[in-house]
Formats: sequence, structure tokens, C-alpha cells
Amino acid sequence: FHAWLLTDTGLVKNNPVISYSGVVHHGFFFPNQNVGYLKPSHNGSLLAEITTGQPSKLELHKFDPSLGIIYSGIEIHAFNSPLDDLYSGEFSPDNTKLYVSGFEFATKYSFFQFDVSLFDSIFVRKSMERIYKPSTNFGSPVLGKDGKIYVTSWGGTNLQHVVHQPNKKGLACDFRGYSFDLGSFAGLGAPLFPAGLQFPYRLYIQGPDTFCVDTTVQFILSDPCSHPTTVWSLLDGGQL
Repeated sequence: FHAWLLTDTGLVKNNPVISYSGVVHHGFFFPNQNVGYLKPSHNGSLLAEITTGQPSKLELHKFDPSLGIIYSGIEIHAFNSPLDDLYSGEFSPDNTKLYVSGFEFATKYSFFQFDVSLFDSIFVRKSMERIYKPSTNFGSPVLGKDGKIYVTSWGGTNLQHVVHQPNKKGLACDFRGYSFDLGSFAGLGAPLFPAGLQFPYRLYIQGPDTFCVDTTVQFILSDPCSHPTTVWSLLDGGQL
């Protein structure tokens, strides 16, 4: 991997940070193995590597944004059948879920969710859940400014797919197929927004939605841009 520093004045082209992690991909035996997606998490701590073609692979790497180093790559999923093909992915707003689109010979197009709250290959593999099996070509998911994930659907329809609560586990994520009218056809891919930079001052809070009085709970902040201080408050006047 090559990483270049991006500052307020532009991209620093000289002296890229070179690091090694995960599986080495080449196009000698499988030409399509040079094709795929690199999708960073919104807090800059993880990097999902989705390699399309036959065979497809899904890998998860750690990333140190202060040093530009990619490391500790783990293989999450490798489809062994030459008819199985992964395509693209997107992280949930709180960076605990990874959504991946792909094609399975047995079930046609599929949309998967992985729990990546723990960086462990066995844990993430076991968490895999099929969220949807669309009837037409299924494209690329992308996080919108409203905190929902939108998925392209190409092949003769204006209607796209929406994950309304992407932080939720499994079917609780509230996936709704063909529910958003784009107004025109979409391509296979979605816009490649710089992860985290489209919401530079938004904090993502991970924790329980509801809890009982006098209960101790823990919340975790994920912030792509560090802030020196944080002020907490509860709308009902509770104590922190």
C-alpha cells in the first residue's frame, strides 16, 4: 500500500508511506484480482479491501492516520467458487458494521452485513448476515449525509435501495429495497466521497438507545477530526 499525506495546501506527492498488509493481489492468474474497492471507515481506523473477480476476497486492515501505515490485515471472507463475486462495501456511521454487495451463484445478487466492532477474523466471519437478495443488478453502497446508506441499482430502474438504520445489527438495520427514486438510472458504482471528510465535524456516538434510570452505561465517540474538549448533556436533565 502507498499512502500520501493530504494537508490544507494539497497532496504531498513526495515520500509516500509504503506498508504491507494482507494478501498480495496480482493479475497473472486472475486478471480481475486487480479490480476492487478500498473503503476506509469514517473514523479512519479501518480499511476494507474488497477484491472482485474470481476468486473474490474481503480483507480488513487497521490504519494509523497519524503515520499513514496500513497493518494487521485479516481475511474476512474468500469465495472459493469461480461464480461468486464481491463488488463493493460501506461502513455504518458508527463504524461497527460493514455492508458488502456481491453475487452468489446459488442466490444471485446479495447484500451482506458484517459486525466489525471487534477486530477478529473469526468473530467478523461468524457475524455475516445476508440482508437482502435483490432481483436486479446490485451496485455499490455509500453513506449519505443523513446517516443512511444508499445502494445503487442499475439495469433499467430509477429506484435505489436504502439502509435506514445502518448502525443496527442484522435485519434491524431496516433495509428497504427499491424505495428511493433517483429520478434517473444509476450506474454500477456510487460516488467515491472521501471517507470522513464529507462530515468533518460530525461525531458518531456508539452506545445504547434506551436504558433504565440509575443504570451505568458507556458511550464511545468516533471523531474523524480530533477536538480538544467535549461537552456532554442529556435532554431529560440526567447526570453524566
